[in-house]
Amino acid sequence: MEIISSAHAALPDGYCWFVLVRKESGINTLRYYVLSDNQFCLRFESEQCIPQGSENLLIGIDFEFEDFTTHDQYEFPILTISQMNESEGYLEWLIGYEYENINTWKLMRIWSYSKFGNVLIRDNWIQIYEDIEADQPFLSQEFEYDLNLSNVKYSSLISYINTIVGSFQESVGNPEDMHG
Repeated sequence: MEIISSAHAALPDGYCWFVLVRKESGINTLRYYVLSDNQFCLRFESEQCIPQGSENLLIGIDFEFEDFTTHDQYEFPILTISQMNESEGYLEWLIGYEYENINTWKLMRIWSYSKFGNVLIRDNWIQIYEDIEADQPFLSQEFEYDLNLSNVKYSSLISYINTIVGSFQESVGNPEDMHG
């Protein structure tokens, strides 16, 4: 097993540590530890909450985060998991989980150059943008999905979002034009 990246933070209700590891099988796993009685205790371990097959992963906890698309400023902790394209020198994708409390980090952002596009999830609403440079979403609707980091199944979430986009495209009668 290899440690790929780690991040730790002092939060209002405790101290946490995220560790991203790659198993011998090549599976990426995120581990979440919380300080309790002067020991880091494993809270959860998940292979499901992050994309698999990625090589150049990095995790961090940002306390001041400016959204790439909306330019909103977030002043609460956000766990970011990202992948760089080292040869081209750009960020390929980023996933953001916002801190609610020591036990709850909720998915709020999926941003990708290569595969998916741009998704913002806030207050049970999902906004889907055509690409990372679009300043207005082509789709905005209520969204019910368990977004807690310990429960997210990334691949099924992406399938669900793709279904929402597909339904929208069919409803506007032109699957090639996401703006309708």
